[in-house]
Formats: sequence, C-alpha cells, structure tokens
Amino acid sequence: MKRKKISAVLLFLFSVCIFQLYSQDKPRLAIIPFSVIDAPASEGRIVSGLFETALVKTEVFRIIEQNQMGEILDAQAVSLSGCTDDSCAVEVGKLLSAEFIILGELSKAGERYYANVKIIDVELGRNVDADFVAADDIVELTESAIPLLAYKIAGFTGNTGGVEHTAVALGEIQYDISPGAECRIIGIMVDERISGRGLVDLPVGIYSVEITGENFEPYVDSITVHRLEPCMLMPKLIYKVEYLEIENNLLADTICQSRDPGSELEKVRSHIEDIDQQIDSSEDLIFKGEQLLKTAIRNRIDELDMLISDSDRRMKTLNLLRCAAFGAGGIGFLSSGIIYIIGESEFEIYNNAETSEAAAESRDMLAVYANLETAGLVSGSIGTLIGACIPWKDKNRESMEKELGRLSYELSELSGGIDS
Repeated sequence: MKRKKISAVLLFLFSVCIFQLYSQDKPRLAIIPFSVIDAPASEGRIVSGLFETALVKTEVFRIIEQNQMGEILDAQAVSLSGCTDDSCAVEVGKLLSAEFIILGELSKAGERYYANVKIIDVELGRNVDADFVAADDIVELTESAIPLLAYKIAGFTGNTGGVEHTAVALGEIQYDISPGAECRIIGIMVDERISGRGLVDLPVGIYSVEITGENFEPYVDSITVHRLEPCMLMPKLIYKVEYLEIENNLLADTICQSRDPGSELEKVRSHIEDIDQQIDSSEDLIFKGEQLLKTAIRNRIDELDMLISDSDRRMKTLNLLRCAAFGAGGIGFLSSGIIYIIGESEFEIYNNAETSEAAAESRDMLAVYANLETAGLVSGSIGTLIGACIPWKDKNRESMEKELGRLSYELSELSGGIDS
C-alpha cells in the first residue's frame, strides 16, 4: 500500500514537471493595468482584469499575475503609476523577466468606449503589435469587445461577412473509456459527456474529468487541451471490490470448464492486475486471485502438452508420408533408368535387324520403352516434389515449448518453488 502511495506521488511530481516544461515553451508576458481617459477608474480596472483573463484563455502566453507583478515591483521600489510609454514598459518588463509587455488604454468619447493595446518586445525595446476595439456601452465592451481584443492579440480571430469575431481555438481529445463507465468533461461553458472510444473537439483550456460507473471507483483528474496537438484520455479505472469478487467467481466457473485455456489465462491476468490496483482488496480476494491464476496456468500447461503431443503425432505421420513420397520418386527414377538400359539393348536389335518386319517390331518396342521411361521420370519428379513440400517440423512447436517452459517456471514460483 505504501508502494502505491509513493507511485502516486511520483506520478503527480512527474505531471507537474511536464506541465512546467510545457509552460516554459510559451512567451512570458506581463500586462500593465490599463490607463484611463475620460472614463471612471473602476471601469479601467475591470476592463484590464477581463482582458488578462481572456488572454490567459488563449493559452498563447505565460501571463505574469498582477499579484506577482506587485510583489516583484514593490521589492524594487517601482510603481506602475504613470507608466504609459514604451521606455517605461521596457524597464518594467526587464524587472519582471518578461519577454513581452502589454500597454493598454481605455477611453470614452460621449457614450462610446474605445480600448486599445500594444504589445512591446522587451528585448528589442519596441512595439511589435497593436490593436483596438470599440463598443457602444460598457456591457458590449466587457462581454464581447474585450475578449475579441485579447483574441486579436493572440491571433485567434476570424472574419465572416466582413465582420471580425472571436474564433474559438479547438483541440482534439482522443479517448478510450472502459465499457460501462461514463466520462464527464467540465470546463468554462463546456459540459461534455462521452463513453467508449472516439474523438471530441473542445476549445483549448484546462478541464476537469470525472468518470463514474456502476463497477468502478470514482475517477477525478484534469486534462489540458492544446491547439493543433491531440490529447489522449485513456484512464486506467479501478474496479470496486464488490465487482472484483463477482468477477472472481465467474472466472472460476469459466476456468473449471476449461474451453479456451489460452484466452482464459489472459482474462485472469487482467483480473489480477485489477485486484492489485484496488488498495482495498482483501487478503481473501488476493488469495483467491492467486489460486485462480494457478488453475488457469495449469489448464494452459495441459493444453500445451496436448498440442505438443498432437504436433509430434502429426509430424510422425508427415515423416512417413515424406518417406513414401521420396521412395515413390526413387522407384520412378530407378525404373526409368532400368528401362533406359533395356531400351539401349532394344536399339541395338533394331540397328541389326535383318528384315523389315523385325525392324518394325523392334521400333514398336522402342516406343513402348520411351513411354515407360518418361512415365518413370514423371513419377520420380512428382514423388520428389511432394516429399520436398511436406514440412520437416511444426513451426509452432518451438513457440509452444517456450511458453510451456515460462508457464511451468511461473507456476513453480507461485507454488513456492514446488509445482503443486
């Protein structure tokens, strides 16, 4: 149990390290609070906060939080008050170790609001991008214009019918959820339910994952969806103890029938893994699982012994057939040779024939010998070919012997060194 807790801690630390490595790939950016012209200061603070939130959601930059900025600048005795030009922004960016810094301004002319921002490259010391939005009232500004401005800076905008709008960046999740379980993916404005195997496209961001099922322990985790980067969701769920006990009994009944020992052994191994993952598994359940594994291994060993014996009998039969084929081929070649010798003698008789009748009779015999010689060659070739095509050994026998050796050793280990 302690080992499992240590593994869980190590897995968590590994996930944190991976997250940190991923975060370091993003440019580090700081946002100086918006300056205000002819508008309430409170509206400037609200707009500045909403812009930062919207920019964070794009996942393009690694945003330095306002609280963190305040601590760093207070330690340096630097104030952001009146910092509205590029040179000041660059100095602040250097103190914050930021790669980019954003200056923003909120202004009001009549009833109409305007928000403009520019992004400054701290290393280059100059403006590299700028954009603005306008709105007829504060509601339109905060609900649609400011998110649009953030997505403009991040490069996530589209154009439909000449109207620019926020283009939601999507990422793909490839999922494989155990049968009988349902997965719920929850995020801002997202509540997606999935099961089985498939793909789902969701806006980029961080989501909580909740998986429930009648036979499973509740599973809770988080997942980060990235743009243009498939995300895998294939959780290993933990079965409830009650289900494992029922499954143990069902497997015991199946193994007693021993219809397919190879497949049954794989099922038992998977069942043992499920028991090991369940930290609340009782000693009795673990013991029953081990006994189940021993029985399944014995059944598979018996099956392999039978298959190897069948293979030996089959190979003996094939060896006899091969010998018969080669023997028939040899007889064919031998008879062809004998007939050739007899034909040579008959050819001498033909050459020395004194009458035309004797020559004709000898010629007819030569034709018969030629046909017999050809038949002997053909039968010899066919017999040899058949013999060569018969396999010399069972290609599966070696793998069966290796598996038999492995299983015998495993059974011996499970039985404390004695195959019982």
